[in-house]
Amino acid sequence: METKLGKQELIKSGGGVSGILHPFNIYLAGPHKGLEQKLVIGEIDLSQLGIIKVFIDSAGHYSRPEVLQNDINDVPIWPDEKKMTFPIKKAPTLNKNQEGDTAVIADAE
Repeated sequence: METKLGKQELIKSGGGVSGILHPFNIYLAGPHKGLEQKLVIGEIDLSQLGIIKVFIDSAGHYSRPEVLQNDINDVPIWPDEKKMTFPIKKAPTLNKNQEGDTAVIADAE
């Protein structure tokens, strides 16, 4: 990057943060900041699982594809950018039934 853009003063390499977070936003391990690589290891207390499930509905609306979707736009933005290809199957499409109020998942091709 330096050969194409010159020396960068504002954005330097690194600067990320690694850590393991409790669902209530408490660090279980870390945070690790800096340029050197470090393995962050934490311990999970499974006795807190019941309390967490009351607040985090992982089997409810997060698992409904008509409510939460993750789409990847792989169209290149810059002229020198290559198109990314991902080895994923096509996601099922959503269609409405005849009444128009209930979403039904159609089979993916």
